[in-house]
Amino acid sequence: MKKKIALICVLSLFLNSTANAADLSDWAVKDYESMSVGGMLNFNLMMGNLKGNITRYEVATILVRLYEEMSLKKLEAGDVPFEDADDEVIKKAYTAKIISGKSEKRFDPDGFVTRQEFAKMIVNTLNALDIEFDFQDDVIDESLE
Repeated sequence: MKKKIALICVLSLFLNSTANAADLSDWAVKDYESMSVGGMLNFNLMMGNLKGNITRYEVATILVRLYEEMSLKKLEAGDVPFEDADDEVIKKAYTAKIISGKSEKRFDPDGFVTRQEFAKMIVNTLNALDIEFDFQDDVIDESLE
């Protein structure tokens, strides 16, 4: 059950503006409001173009909040090797092994997240939460039928 809740939350997390925003699609209002009321989205994540790209920093922020909400523990903010990111969220995400850099010394907080980066950050977050998951082809195929 915890695994399903985590996945639903993670998939809902890409909504990053107010539910009353003109650019929020009708189908997204309920999920957005749930994430907003649940405290998963801070003010900066609530402002902006909902249909636009999301940055590496924004995803890190959401995943740190997800971790802390699900584990009921605050992450520690350790040192980071990045020359372009010295924010507490980045420190927490890096220390928890949720994120890594684009290179040894560069995180690229304003860069957009690729699908492969997003997948890796989700898996890292689930691992940090000690949530076991197994995405087998037969399970995925059955759910699509």
